[in-house]
Amino acid sequence: MQKTSASDRPPALRKTESSSVAIAANQRSPWRRWLLLLAFVLMGVGVVCVESGGRIAGMGALCAAVGMFFWIGYVMNPREYVRAVDRRYKREFTAAMTAYVLMMLFVWPLAAQTQLLWVKALIALLPVVPIALVIRAMVRFVLGSDELQRRLHLEALALATGVIGLLSMALGFQIAAKVIALDGTILFWVYPGLCVVYGTAHCWAERRYRAE
Repeated sequence: MQKTSASDRPPALRKTESSSVAIAANQRSPWRRWLLLLAFVLMGVGVVCVESGGRIAGMGALCAAVGMFFWIGYVMNPREYVRAVDRRYKREFTAAMTAYVLMMLFVWPLAAQTQLLWVKALIALLPVVPIALVIRAMVRFVLGSDELQRRLHLEALALATGVIGLLSMALGFQIAAKVIALDGTILFWVYPGLCVVYGTAHCWAERRYRAE
């Protein structure tokens, strides 16, 4: 029987095979998930430090988190098909997170120094712009992936939204019942929490795919 080369295979099959190669590579590097978790923790610590006045420590933690995200994406991805997509994602993600760090360091503190309500509201909304660009980069990355990776991302997103939604409802009822007292800053942790659960769920989906 004549063997077919990689170039003779259908594009969809080549894409799926490239995803299988990537998943196998991730299996050889189980510490990847711990680095991802550490990066998200550093991001949260950086936001807390910036809000509490530790701008230098916050800048260091946020820059370290962005650097870890970039390094993990660069080193841990051997797929040839999505290599251009990965480069675009890393470029867009790094630019957006750099803008977010700069806004949290130099723009966000101005909200406490102004008395005009509309100016304060505008300053408070500016950090949302780079976060929206991060989400856009993530959506473009998923749409540029193959069918297998889209399935894994969908499963991870479904699990993450379910977990965070359930926890948000439980916490909301506790606050409404005066069991615990929290202010609006707790909402800052919704999106980072969603990202952490999403990343963990994606690793779980890859592990389950390997077991099948």
